[in-house]
Amino acid sequence: MANRGVLYVVVGSNEIYANAVVRSAISLRRVMPEIAVAIASDQRIDGPFDEHISIEETDGFRAKILGMQQTPFQQTVFLDADTFVLAGIGDVFDLLDGHDIALAHAQGRVSLVLDDVPASFPEFNTGVIAFRNTPPVQSALDEWLAEYGAMLPRPKTQDQPSLRRVLYRRTDLRVVTLTSEFNRRFDVPGYFYGQVRVLHGWPRHEITYEMIAEAMSGGQPDNPMAFAGGRVFDRSGEQVADFLPPYARARRIARRAVPLRGRRRGR
Repeated sequence: MANRGVLYVVVGSNEIYANAVVRSAISLRRVMPEIAVAIASDQRIDGPFDEHISIEETDGFRAKILGMQQTPFQQTVFLDADTFVLAGIGDVFDLLDGHDIALAHAQGRVSLVLDDVPASFPEFNTGVIAFRNTPPVQSALDEWLAEYGAMLPRPKTQDQPSLRRVLYRRTDLRVVTLTSEFNRRFDVPGYFYGQVRVLHGWPRHEITYEMIAEAMSGGQPDNPMAFAGGRVFDRSGEQVADFLPPYARARRIARRAVPLRGRRRGR
């Protein structure tokens, strides 16, 4: 068993996901060429993968958990297919020398209220998960799989609410929180402090990961950045970049240049 590696999980016949996971793996290889990479799937996906793990599952959320259970590594970083790696993530592996699981908080904090979990304990985003391959962690994965199945009849029963419940009650696990730079969602307003390591989300319209990476490249420890609606702002609130498609950028400029007419004051 290799000591450290990255794991992807993709199931189903939709080529969008197959293409996305290859793109993500290529971005990973670009910055960490020596890292071992495995993929768990119900099909053969050609790409920069060292190991293929066969799983039979149609539910993508269940597949994620099943794939994690079969990781070939002692220390694993799981990445969703819709991620793009901008810089090395070795710091995440280092956390596993003293902790069992590392994840970033979900941007929305809580998507499904659970009576047995306090609001002060938020959901974790499951697009980037670092974990050790140990009996306690494998036991937690078993619980997550069972909890996910038990919650299926309820609304918004994706994998994050069920994992939240499991991690809250598993006080034997050493859970550590990743900073958002290692799982930077860009489809909702956010914040970054220093270099963004992993972008997470599906670029829309004419936007590319490269455009987003360039717009976010100015974040330094002494100059935190915020972003919303495709625009990036420095600590003073001044817009310093954007990752808008050309037509949206032109429309926004036109709106600023032409006074609005026909609107009553205060509306």
